Amino acid sequence: MQISLEPLLRKFFFWYGGFAYRWRWPLFIVPLILTPFLGIGFIWYRELRVYDPAYVFTPRDARWKHEFYSFARLWPLKENEFIPGKSFEMNRFVNILIKSADKGSIFRDEILDEIEILNQYMMNNITVETEGKDGAPKFNLTYQDLCLNYEWNCGANEHIRMFKEMSKLGKVIDLKFPRGGNQDTPVYLGSAIGDIVLNKTDNTVAEAKITQLFYFLKQSDTVRPYSTAFEYAAEKYLLNEYKSNLITYSFAHYQSLEDGLDENAQRFAPNFVISFTSLSLFCLSCAFVLRTNQRVKGIDWIRSKPWIAICAIGIDDMFIMNACWDQTDRSLSVEERMSVMMMHAGVAVSITNVTDILSFAIGCYTELPGIEMFCLYACFSVLFCYVYQLTYFTGFMAIVGIMEEEKRHCMFFYKMDDQKVHPSESTQTFAEKKDELQLTTIEINAIESAPPLPPKEPLPHETRHATHANNMVHKFFSNQYAPFIMRNEVRLIAGFLYFIYACGAWNGCMNYREGLEPNHLVTESHYIAQYFEDMKLFWKVGPQMHVAILNPPNLIDPVERFATFVSKC
Repeated sequence: MQISLEPLLRKFFFWYGGFAYRWRWPLFIVPLILTPFLGIGFIWYRELRVYDPAYVFTPRDARWKHEFYSFARLWPLKENEFIPGKSFEMNRFVNILIKSADKGSIFRDEILDEIEILNQYMMNNITVETEGKDGAPKFNLTYQDLCLNYEWNCGANEHIRMFKEMSKLGKVIDLKFPRGGNQDTPVYLGSAIGDIVLNKTDNTVAEAKITQLFYFLKQSDTVRPYSTAFEYAAEKYLLNEYKSNLITYSFAHYQSLEDGLDENAQRFAPNFVISFTSLSLFCLSCAFVLRTNQRVKGIDWIRSKPWIAICAIGIDDMFIMNACWDQTDRSLSVEERMSVMMMHAGVAVSITNVTDILSFAIGCYTELPGIEMFCLYACFSVLFCYVYQLTYFTGFMAIVGIMEEEKRHCMFFYKMDDQKVHPSESTQTFAEKKDELQLTTIEINAIESAPPLPPKEPLPHETRHATHANNMVHKFFSNQYAPFIMRNEVRLIAGFLYFIYACGAWNGCMNYREGLEPNHLVTESHYIAQYFEDMKLFWKVGPQMHVAILNPPNLIDPVERFATFVSKC
């Protein structure tokens, strides 16, 4: 005993086709009324929007997040006790990576002088204006007013001046890399210079081809808007005003990645309009039926359904349902044609939509919030499209079917004279046809003297489905493509190609590496793309490692300290 779901679905959709015909107007109108209410959530679009790319594009339980929160909790940011590298909540900043224009070492007087000129301009000349509410005077704030500081002193990228002083002493830099200085005051050079060339004799730094300038900004609620304004003022200056023949640079600030993502969305808008318009025109053109009758050619204004294309919820589902409608027996009533159409189209539409819904639902079980939110959105979107396809669109199909039965114009709904606009071959007399058929006299006499054929018994409504190709697409796939694809040699080639695809897919799945490159989130023309490339060059060695020992023993006691050391080893 075999159990199959398809016959049950076919029976259900056969019943549903008649139901949709009888309740066509409620199915058509109710979704139109519900749609505005379902879109009320857009009111809270800005409040619900997530602005943190680090949250969206990294795993929810990523180890770095737990570590970051631990460090931020144990060493909270204090705006007047800020030491770079000892605070971890960097929510407002500007970072500039600098190289020499000739790709040589930056440890040259003219290069260091040019970098210091840029540094001083950033700290003293870029200003933002206060709001001055309620008649209060307005002030121009510089980096000195907005910087994170230690005992009211801003960090001034002192490593540039240090390199200049060492150059004056006749040494490029007499420090080992990445840890330099002396035993009392060690210096970590990995966060100051990159792309290092070492002296082979003593392993000290001979050349460095990239350095950075960092500007840390206050981020309390009252000052944060001005810090943000400073970021954009610096961006405007670096993109449009600053020019140099000695150095090249790339930069980023806290909002840069988010701005790059927004720019992607804005650039996509024209493409979306073009794609939507092209697809709409294609669907609209496919909705018109061309007559194949030799006597009258052109558009069949009764059987065409342009409004169906305009009201399409799912484009692929529209083609399936419209094609199944065209293949139904035109001698049936509209209700019967709806039942037969839904019996054939409903199963195909359901299978495609349910598989899409399940695919996106499975995608919701991921640790990446961005993918989870996208899959959740797509899952419910496909679900609503499926429901609207079976309600709104199916109801409208029944309405348009009645228009076709009443021989109304497909666009303007007035009744047409079908015999003039769409003459049927069945109404032609044999005398009118014999000239077109070009029969001989003997054949004409034999046909005229033949007894009439007995009437055919009508088939059950469930099986009355047109089997002939009634448009060019049907003719192509029925008469040309189907016989071609069923040839043994074609099936052999198709099986071989699928085997190659399966091998490639398996290899890709086995070698898949999870991860996301930030530079792939923005366009190549966005300024932050070059910054990400320079970051790879700058952080070849990497930043300092911070280790926090949670719940430590009494490390002052040498016995406990030694026991802890032994247990860890």
